[in-house]
Amino acid sequence: MRVLFWNIRGVRKEAGRRALKFLLRESSPEILCVAEPMVEVSSFPSLFFDKLGYAAEVIPNNRQDRVPNIWVIWKRGMARPSLVSMSDQQLIVEIDWMGKRVLMSFIHASCFKIERRSLWSDLASISTISSPWVVIGDFNATLMSHEKRGPGNFNLGSAVEFQAMADSCMLFPYPSQGKKYTWSNNRKRGNVLAVLDRSFYNEQWIDEFKNVFQGVLTCSASDHSPLLIQSFAVPKPPNIPFRFHSFWMENNGFLPLVENVWSQSVSGNPISRLAQRLKNVKLAVKAWAKGAFPNLNEEVDKATSNLKRVQDSIAESGMTDLLFNEEADARTGLLNASKLHEKMWSEKAKIKWLKNGDRNSKFFHLSGAFQKGKIISSNIGLASELANLMQSAVRGGGMGIKLDVQKAYDSLSWDFLLATLEKFGFSPKWINRVHQLLISTRISILLNGGPVGFFGVGRGLRQGDPISPILFILAEEVLCRGLKNMVVEGKMKSLSGPRGAITPSHLLFVDDIFIFMNGSATYVKQLHAFLSKYQEFSGQMINLEKSKIFFGKIAPHRRQFITEYLGVAAATFPTKYLGVEIFKGRVKNNHLLPLLDNIKSRLAGWKGKLLSIAGRVELVKSVISGIPIHNFSIYWWPEGSMKLVERWI
Repeated sequence: MRVLFWNIRGVRKEAGRRALKFLLRESSPEILCVAEPMVEVSSFPSLFFDKLGYAAEVIPNNRQDRVPNIWVIWKRGMARPSLVSMSDQQLIVEIDWMGKRVLMSFIHASCFKIERRSLWSDLASISTISSPWVVIGDFNATLMSHEKRGPGNFNLGSAVEFQAMADSCMLFPYPSQGKKYTWSNNRKRGNVLAVLDRSFYNEQWIDEFKNVFQGVLTCSASDHSPLLIQSFAVPKPPNIPFRFHSFWMENNGFLPLVENVWSQSVSGNPISRLAQRLKNVKLAVKAWAKGAFPNLNEEVDKATSNLKRVQDSIAESGMTDLLFNEEADARTGLLNASKLHEKMWSEKAKIKWLKNGDRNSKFFHLSGAFQKGKIISSNIGLASELANLMQSAVRGGGMGIKLDVQKAYDSLSWDFLLATLEKFGFSPKWINRVHQLLISTRISILLNGGPVGFFGVGRGLRQGDPISPILFILAEEVLCRGLKNMVVEGKMKSLSGPRGAITPSHLLFVDDIFIFMNGSATYVKQLHAFLSKYQEFSGQMINLEKSKIFFGKIAPHRRQFITEYLGVAAATFPTKYLGVEIFKGRVKNNHLLPLLDNIKSRLAGWKGKLLSIAGRVELVKSVISGIPIHNFSIYWWPEGSMKLVERWI
C-alpha cells in the first residue's frame, strides 16, 4: 500500500497542480491526502483527479465556517473509505485493504500548542482500537532538537507533549528515507528548516505489513515536502534462519532435551562430530519450541479472555471456592503468558541495554577502553580543552579536524595489517596463523529474511572475532605514530597551550580521530600528503562528506583555502565526540538538547509498557547510568536540565 500526503499550500496555484500531477503519476499511491487546499471541494474541478485514475469524489473535513484543510482521495476501483471521525485538525477513515480493515488518520495540526492538545486527546481516544492504524500528516511540531535548524529556540515543551501523545498511543515512527527536513521558510536570511511532517504506525500495522518505510520527496511548489509511505506484506521465506530465544532455557524441559540429543552417538572426526551435534540440537530445539511456545500473542489473548470469563462469573453469581481457584489459575496463566510475551518483544526490539547498559556499544570500542591507560572520559576531556585552546590568538590560528573513516573495520588491507605485525616483531608463524584466519572468512547475506550463499572477502576483519579488535588497534597505531612523527619532524604543529604544558596533536580512540593543529598552510599541505599515503597503504578511506573542520581565529580567505584543499566542509561547535557533545565555553541548556533527546527516546512509553514494574525500574537505571555518565564526568549540568530529566522519570 502506498499513501501520499502533501501540504500543498493551495491547489489553485498552477505550479501546485502541475507538481501534484507529477507526484501522482510517478508514485501512483492508492490513497492521497492533500492538506491546506485553501478552496472548497465544490470549487475545484472534479475531472482533475478523475483524469489521473482517482475517484472524482473527495472526502473533506468539516470546519464549519472555514474551508476544509484536509482532503482524502482514493484510486478508482477501490471501495470508498468509511469516515470514522473528523475535526479541525484531523480526518480518520477506515479502508478495506485486501479484506482487512485498516484505519488511517490524516493530520493538519494547529500552529498553537494549546490547540494541538485537543488533537493529542483525540488521537489518544482512538488508540485503544485493535485494528492496524497509521497516522500521517503535518503536526506543526518537532520531536527532537536536531529536527530544527536555523534561528529561534527549540520548543522543548511542545516536543514533550508530542512525545507523550506518541507514547500513550503506542505509535512507532516510520523509518524515513530521502530529505531530513520536511519544511522550510524559504528565506535567504534567517532560513529555518524543520521536520514538521511525519508518519507513525501501531503494532497491528507492522504485524500486518511487515515492511514499512517513509520517503520524503522533493518538490518546489510548497514549503512542505510530500511524504510517501509504503507498506508491504513480505512473504515468509522458506529458508528463514533459526532464531534462539533466551527465555526457552527457563522451561524445565529445555536442558533434558539438549542433554539427551547431545549424548547421542555420531561418527567422524572431532570437528565434524561437533558440527553434527550442534545441527541435531538445533533441529530438536526448533521442533520442541513449536509445541512448548505456540503463538505468544494468541496465548496472551486466550489467557486474558479466560480471566475475564471467570471474573464475569464472579460478578454475576458471587465468589465460590471453585471460582476462587479458577480465578487464581487464570491470573497465573495470564501472568506467565505476559512474561513470555514481554521477553519475546524485548528481544525483538533489541532492548539489550536494559540488562547490559553501555556494553551494547561496538565490540572493538570496548576492547579499546580496556587497553592499559585508555579511559574514554580522558579523551573526551582532552577534546573539550583543545576545543577551547583553538580560540587562542596565535600565528596561523588553531583548527580541529574530525575525520570519519569509511567502513574502518571492514576496509583494512590485509597486506598492510600483516606488514604492521611484522614491523611490531611478531613471529612469522603467528603472522601466518592470522593470515589463515583472514583468508578463511566467508559471509552470507539475508535476502527477504532468508540466508543466501557464502562469499569470500579480500579485506577487513571479522566482526565478533575476539582477536579482531587487537589487530585493528595495532593497525591504527601506524596512523597514531605517523602523526606524532610529523610533529617531531616539524611537518605539523600542535596547538599552543599553557606555559610548560605539552598539548597533543591528535586524539585517536579506535576509529574516532580528532586532529588539533596549527592552521598554517604549510602544515595543512603536509597533513594532506600524509593522510593520502596512509589511505593508499592501509586501504582505509576517509569519508570527506562526513568529516568536519572546526576553525579558531583564522581569516576567512584561509578558511576557504583549507576547506577546498582538504575537501572537507567547515563546521561549528557543538559536535559529538565519543558520544558527548563538545562545545566552547560553559555548559548551557541548549548544548544538552541532543543528549536530552537521547534520554527521552530511551524512556519512550512504548518500551515501558512492554515491561513489568521491576523492568521499568531497570529501564530507568540503565538509561540514567548509561547515557549521561561521561557527560557528568566532563561537565556540570545546568539545574534546569536535571529537573527536566527528573520529570520524565
